[in-house]
Amino acid sequence: MTRLFALLVTVAAMTFVPLQANAAGFLDVVRAYHEGASARQEEERNAQQLRLMQEEASRLRAEREYLESLKKQIDAQREAQVKQAEIERKEKDRKIEALEAFKNNVLPRIVRVHPDFDSIVRSKEYWEWAEVQEPELKRCAMDSPDASDIIWAVSNYKNDHRIVTLTPVAASPKRK
Repeated sequence: MTRLFALLVTVAAMTFVPLQANAAGFLDVVRAYHEGASARQEEERNAQQLRLMQEEASRLRAEREYLESLKKQIDAQREAQVKQAEIERKEKDRKIEALEAFKNNVLPRIVRVHPDFDSIVRSKEYWEWAEVQEPELKRCAMDSPDASDIIWAVSNYKNDHRIVTLTPVAASPKRK
C-alpha cells in the first residue's frame, strides 16, 4: 500500500504542478482582463465627463451670446431714451423760450387792444368758435404767434359775439 500511496502522490504531484501553473496563468489573464475592463470603464467615464463638459461649454457659450445680445438691446434702448430725453428737453426749452417771447413781446400788444384777451382765450366758446372758422382765421385764432393775427382773430370773435371792449385804442383793421 505504501507503494500505491507513493505512486498516487507522485501522479498527483505531477498533475498538480501543471494545474498550479495553469491556474497562475489563468489568474494573470483574469487580472489583465479586469485591468483592461477597468481601463475601458475609466475611458468611458472620462469620455462621458468630456461630453458633459462640452455640453456645458456649449450651453455657456449660447448663454453668453444671449446675454451679449440683451446687453446690446438694453444699450440701444438706453441710448434711444437719452436721445429722446434730449429732444424733449430741447423742445421744452424751445416752448419756454417761445412762451417768454410771447409774454414779453406779443401779449402786451394784444392786451392794449383787447384787455379781456385772457378771459376770452380761456373760454370754451372761443375755441369752439375758432374750430369752425375759415382756414386763415382759424390759423390766426389758434396757432399764430403774431400779435396782429391774434388781434384780428379776437376782434372777429368779439364782432361775431357782439362783445364790446372799452379801450382807447381802436381794434386793428380786418384782413381780407
